[in-house]
Amino acid sequence: INVTSNNAIFWVPSRQVLRTMSFDYLKTSGALMDLEDPVYPNQVYNNSLQTVLHQQGPSFGVQAGCYAGNATDYYLDDGWIRCYSGWYTYNGEYYSKCYRLGKDPEDLNHFSQFYLQNRESSEDSNDTYPDLSSGIGVYYAAQATYFNDTEDFGSGIERCLDGEDSGCDWDQIFSTAALPEELRNTSINVGMISYDITEAENDDARVYCEHVIHISYPTYSVDTSSRSNPLSLVTMDHLPPTVPQEVPLAFHPDWYLAAWSVDHDKALNGSRQVVKELKKVLPTVYKELSGYYDPADAEGIAKRYEYSEDDIMELADAMEFQFLHLYALGQALSLAGYDWYPAPSDPASEAARNSDPDHPIFHTYATIHVWAYSISGRTAKLGVAVVILGSVCVIARLILGIVTGVQERSTVEVLAAAFEHRHQGEFEGLEEEGHLAKVRYQIVEDGEGKQRFLPEKRTSRWSHAMSM
Repeated sequence: INVTSNNAIFWVPSRQVLRTMSFDYLKTSGALMDLEDPVYPNQVYNNSLQTVLHQQGPSFGVQAGCYAGNATDYYLDDGWIRCYSGWYTYNGEYYSKCYRLGKDPEDLNHFSQFYLQNRESSEDSNDTYPDLSSGIGVYYAAQATYFNDTEDFGSGIERCLDGEDSGCDWDQIFSTAALPEELRNTSINVGMISYDITEAENDDARVYCEHVIHISYPTYSVDTSSRSNPLSLVTMDHLPPTVPQEVPLAFHPDWYLAAWSVDHDKALNGSRQVVKELKKVLPTVYKELSGYYDPADAEGIAKRYEYSEDDIMELADAMEFQFLHLYALGQALSLAGYDWYPAPSDPASEAARNSDPDHPIFHTYATIHVWAYSISGRTAKLGVAVVILGSVCVIARLILGIVTGVQERSTVEVLAAAFEHRHQGEFEGLEEEGHLAKVRYQIVEDGEGKQRFLPEKRTSRWSHAMSM
């Protein structure tokens, strides 16, 4: 989400899945002993090198965008319509966007509202002193449509809203069949949160953020090692790389109130820091989103994305609002739970369930890394190769020694011969160190079988003496 609109999708983990994984994490770490657990028996992990827990479950993805404009209500016999000005596309086309809402409590379209308290109170956040000018409305509409001065996509909604046509077919008007693809995807099962702007020149000024929600079923994974994962972070794998093309989910606005811990038509305590921050940044956000530029002026639209040094603080306020809004929306999505029951045990029923997108089968399992002792393993094969190569080298050296007849002398014998050696004149006439180092010796045996050092130039003499 940014200060205009965004096609990116943000995936929010399910608290219910995380609670289940937390319980499993405690069991595998030994904090909870359950030796008869068929999925996570403790004895399996005693000698494991690493354990990663996996669990499939739902995750909600939100695609959102924020705008600024004026809100206008039109009341019908079977409900009411709320339209906002200032909705625009990436290419700068401006529309008024209308949401169809119902007045029947059992209707699919819902509306919830709460307020930001104007003054601080030590009492509970749902009590007294609501500032009625600082309302936050949360809406859900099954259908939405668009119009501007030149285009209504054949719906005729502007004539109906102005009262020029009394026989309006609202079902046809809000049909998304005639909308272009880029508008149709954000016109079905739309959620919208509207913030009143108290400092604006008119009472109808609003910052409104709409969203559509998708669902996916990723695999939640957590590494139980405190070394490789000291924060016990959970990852979600196999999420869709792009925005899903399925019809968005219907999501009741009361989940948003639950995330704020506030009841219908009650007020958030003014002492809460989030209330102070919202009241501080909303006027700036309204200015940033709407600006003071003519929507028909292309140059003016471009100025939305040009920021001087004086605008840095205003931009920071806008970014803070985006974080607060998206964080609260993510909290609401994370609270939504789901019901589950044991999967069928027969393969035919399991295959049928796997093909049913509305009733998927969630698998829970663990990946365990252990030392493997098997001749089929890579480590075992490497060890066998080293042993064979070493044996070949030893045998080859033995055969070579027998063939060449080279006599091996021990290190002790060589050292003893060196200590017993006496100067025999081989260094006479040699004064430079380089010449001394070039004197060569042979190791021979004397008449008693002892090793002796013999200068090479005296070899013939020594041999003659031994022969006598």
